[in-house]
Amino acid sequence: LELKEKIGAGWITTPAVQLAEENAEVVAALTSLGYSVSEATKAVASMPPDSKLSLEERVKQALAYFTTK
Repeated sequence: LELKEKIGAGWITTPAVQLAEENAEVVAALTSLGYSVSEATKAVASMPPDSKLSLEERVKQALAYFTTK
């Protein structure tokens, strides 16, 4: 759900909120690849918090979790 346009400029986005949004995008990408929400959440939780990475790089990091199992 895209709410950025509805919220407006009055809201401040903190780094924690930004990271949570990015993690949700990674979980969505993994579930679209066939992983369960539980599996995707565990993969994201195993990743170091680094909001400087692109979505693609974060998805690659999360996929690496499944190769180490």
